[in-house]
Amino acid sequence: MVGQAGDVNRLKQQAERREEWAAGTTSLIVAILGDTPREPVALVAQRLVALSDSVHATVVHVGADGGWEAAAGVGKSAPIVGAAQLEDAAATQRPSIFADGQASPVMLIPLSTQDAVDVIVVLSRSDGAAPFGAFDITLADDLARRASLVLQLSSARAEHARLAQLDDRVRIARDLHQVAVTRIFAAGLELYAVASLRDDAAGRQRIEGTIDLLDQAIEQIRAAVFSLSETPQSVPQRIRYRLLDLVAETGAMSSSTPTIAFLGPVDAQVRGDLADDVIAVAEWALTVGAQGADREATAVMLAAQDGQITLRITIDGHRIDGASRHRAFSDLRQRSAGAGRQMSLDSGGSGTRLVWTAPIPAVVGNL
Repeated sequence: MVGQAGDVNRLKQQAERREEWAAGTTSLIVAILGDTPREPVALVAQRLVALSDSVHATVVHVGADGGWEAAAGVGKSAPIVGAAQLEDAAATQRPSIFADGQASPVMLIPLSTQDAVDVIVVLSRSDGAAPFGAFDITLADDLARRASLVLQLSSARAEHARLAQLDDRVRIARDLHQVAVTRIFAAGLELYAVASLRDDAAGRQRIEGTIDLLDQAIEQIRAAVFSLSETPQSVPQRIRYRLLDLVAETGAMSSSTPTIAFLGPVDAQVRGDLADDVIAVAEWALTVGAQGADREATAVMLAAQDGQITLRITIDGHRIDGASRHRAFSDLRQRSAGAGRQMSLDSGGSGTRLVWTAPIPAVVGNL
């Protein structure tokens, strides 16, 4: 009778745990597919820690060199697991218990976010805790298989959304360039013809000023077309994208977004350390400028022309005083010193004008 009572109690506990894991798996699936988290694998690791009475989970994924790399952790006291154990878990494609040399119980749970096992969640319990058993492996295996399918579906949905967004960007960029730029350019030519027919200097000057504004609008539209034509993830090293991201980030700190223009082959000429220096100078000027409540407008121009790189930032209506620029500006000037690089800052009542120049390197790497 005692043995039967023990069996009944064990089966009851297993049924309760199975229901708990089933509910946890369902809520995990809803969370991944419904909210579309940025780190769904980390969400799986968190749920595994809660359901398995573990104290830590390490997410290990296949790195660029084909080896295993730790990506994230949940909890404390991460266990030490070798590459051989990870390879064995990936080969079996099933959860396995690892206890060799560990003071705490450890279980390896492989996940497939693509076609093969590319992620392993390493679970560990506290020292002296009950070891993982066969029933724990069964529950973890069921969750891992379901989670792998959901992760693959989530990845496919994200890729589909990315491609759809890219198609929209290409279409918008094409329409902007073919329609908007063409019409503005035609309007500029018409104004130029009208200006040549006027006798009064004041009228010609006003028309020529309007033509200049149209030219600036064309440059801004072309910058927008470039940012829409390709995704920043595909070419993260290009200075154009880095500067566009910086302008958007600092623009969010104030009520207006700075305008930006590019002249010449900046992506081909501004690379490596030269690009890092450009970003450092621009980041300082735009951050300080965004803090000014009296700022009226900010314009950024990066040019690669006549053998020289020029970064010009104009902040109308805001004066950068000595206290704001002393240390950081000195560091930037020291960083820019040498190799023919120069930087000047003119800050007065009408606003601030920063100009940074550097010679174009004689040797440029491949695009």
